[in-house]
Order: sequence, then structure tokens, then C-alpha cells
Amino acid sequence: MKISKKGSLDNSSFISILDQTKGRCGFLNHHFISYGLKFHKKVVLIGIDQSFGHFHSVGLKLGYNLFKLKGEKRVEFLEGSKRILQSVIGSETIFRPESGLHELYKEICQLLTPDCFLVVDNLSVITNLGFSQRDLAVFLSKLRHKMAEVGGRLVTTFCTSSPDLVNTNFLRTSDMNFILQDLKTGKSKEVTGHLTIQRRTQHGEMDCSDYQYRVEEKIVKVFPPGTSGAVL
Repeated sequence: MKISKKGSLDNSSFISILDQTKGRCGFLNHHFISYGLKFHKKVVLIGIDQSFGHFHSVGLKLGYNLFKLKGEKRVEFLEGSKRILQSVIGSETIFRPESGLHELYKEICQLLTPDCFLVVDNLSVITNLGFSQRDLAVFLSKLRHKMAEVGGRLVTTFCTSSPDLVNTNFLRTSDMNFILQDLKTGKSKEVTGHLTIQRRTQHGEMDCSDYQYRVEEKIVKVFPPGTSGAVL
């Protein structure tokens, strides 16, 4: 899916997506998957909330076959949702508090290669398993440092109606943030919601730009607020 040049990655190595809508952030995950594949980067996808089949079906609509790319080792997938289920029924201890997230981190590291893209789908799910914000912050910090070692890019998604979970530990440490919100004026056929893009400047501050967007079949249109005739 295409987004405007305002969404260019530039030199961003850590990108956070905060979804305050009802699950619309998927188009951004697929944007980064497409971006990595377009520039011939290996994409490592951690599906905590969605299955590989889901990502594959959407990818087909966008013109790429994840099953084929997985066979070519251009895409690696780790099914976090399956491991969460195994933890719940007690067949594995990977997500239990006494084990922490260290084993998951090690499995992810085994899939990483130099200059790759690591896309982690909905880290918010982990907090529902009893892990604290500190546990999640330590896990994410390890991923950031590992990605710095391999010279890759880390993309993380958080789906929550409350930004308190991510403001302190995640949004403030990212190089680029994408924040999705529903329209305050209600539903519209022409506008899906609000998109705020934050970029870290050379001085360490965040430069903020506000947009509205519309999700279509194969593209996402991004435009300045109020330029659609359907929204005042």
C-alpha cells in the first residue's frame, strides 16, 4: 500500500505504530512489509495477533506472495499467537512470568540477518498475559539493540485505546511514530480516520504532522485535514 512521502522512513531504525482505532493499523504493517520487499530486504514478521494466512491473503491483494517469498527465505514468520496458546494450556513456558520473554527474543534473533526488517504485530497482546510494562520495555529494548547490531529496522505495533501504555517506554524512544485515531465527528465514506506522523529531529525532538486518511482496496490515500469535502 502506498502512503505519501511524508511517511518516508529516511534513516529511521525504530518505528512505532499506535492504533487507537478498532484494528485499522494493518495497512501500515503491510506498507512496511511491502517497503522492505521492494528494496530487497529480508522481512522477519512476528505474528502475535494475526496468522501467517492473514498476512498472506492481504499480500496477494497487494501483489506479493508471502508463501513463495517464505520459501525463498526472503520472508521469515514466527507465529507468536500459537506460542501464546501453548502457554495458556501449559504445554510451553515461554510466556510464563518465570521464564519472561527471553526465549522468544532468542528465537527472533535466530531469524535476523544484516539489514533486515523486523515487523512485530501488536505487542499489546503480551500485556494481557500478565507481563508488566517493564517486562515489555526490557524485551523491546533488547530487540532494538539487536537490530542496531545487524543494521536493520524495527517496526512495532500497539493496539490500545489508552496511550499511557506506550507513551513513556515506546513512543518517546522511537525514531518515527504513526498514531491512528477514529474521526471525532463520526463515520464518513470519504475519510477513515486521523493519522499523526511524528519524526525525531537532529536535536532529538519530535516533529509532528497531522493528516486524514482513507483506506481503499489496494491503497491508502493520505491528505491534509479538512481537504475532503465530506469532513469540515
